[in-house]
Amino acid sequence: MRRIGIVGVGLLGSSVALRLLQSGFEVTGYDTRREQIEATWPQGLKAAATIAEATMGADAVFTILPSLESVEVVICGPGGLIETAPSKAILLQMSTISPDLTRRLHKATSAKGPGFLDAPISGTSAMVARGDCTILVGGDPEHVRICLPVFEAITSRTVHVGNVGMASLAKLVTNLLVGLNTAALAEALVLGAKGGLDPAKALEALEGTAASSRMMEIRGPLMVAEEARTLLERPPVDTRGGAPPGGPSPPYDHCPEAFRRRRRRRSGCPGPRRSHNNTQAPGRPHPPASIKKTHNSCCLNCEVKVTSNFVWKPSSS
Repeated sequence: MRRIGIVGVGLLGSSVALRLLQSGFEVTGYDTRREQIEATWPQGLKAAATIAEATMGADAVFTILPSLESVEVVICGPGGLIETAPSKAILLQMSTISPDLTRRLHKATSAKGPGFLDAPISGTSAMVARGDCTILVGGDPEHVRICLPVFEAITSRTVHVGNVGMASLAKLVTNLLVGLNTAALAEALVLGAKGGLDPAKALEALEGTAASSRMMEIRGPLMVAEEARTLLERPPVDTRGGAPPGGPSPPYDHCPEAFRRRRRRRSGCPGPRRSHNNTQAPGRPHPPASIKKTHNSCCLNCEVKVTSNFVWKPSSS
């Protein structure tokens, strides 16, 4: 297995591509944004003009995309991977999507020939670039064995968690804990700051204590530098279509004050505050009907953009 295709060469995709190139793999990438491909040309990434071109002759094809919709279109849509990927190839779905969609994609690809592995990656793009990440894998053990050299080129830690869908579920579990750890750290720093404790000193004091965590190491310095907007601008959990029936909603009801305040300063958001019946001030666009009611967002205008993905939406199947 030497030839790899990657569909989606954003921050994470480019880091994966660079790791593979450094290990001697031949990598071809496709992205709708040409500049993403051009940034990695000097390191040896080959540019593809279409999905079909990216997968031509590939032994394995990664999808590293930003949404459930984009993953489904790239795999099942016209000109997608089901139609264009070589029958001998193994599709490695690395995006963070729901277990339900993952299983449907597996069923669709199995009927057409290519192998399929559920293989989301846990780690920031910088962590992936260092090889300091974890690949969670669900699927046929034989396919996992075949792809192991590819996984080992990216990271030293690959965990096979079971059948297709289980790795996506494990990733959602991971992301929930990441979000909760980040929110808790933000609230702790705000608590200290309100009492006069310098956030930088608070962070230094927490290092090496029982309260220390990986998220504190990664995001603590960003919070101190007032750049911690990740939790609200990029929701840590997207459970659409895959939440366990009857499962509890993530406890984001109490939006972390540090994030909320920072978000408002950056966006210049004037409100309005939501009323008890979730109504909205005249003149502001109403959120789509598909967005369910959430809780305690910065304001209703920001709610659709910021917190809609926090709502559990169990599959109807």
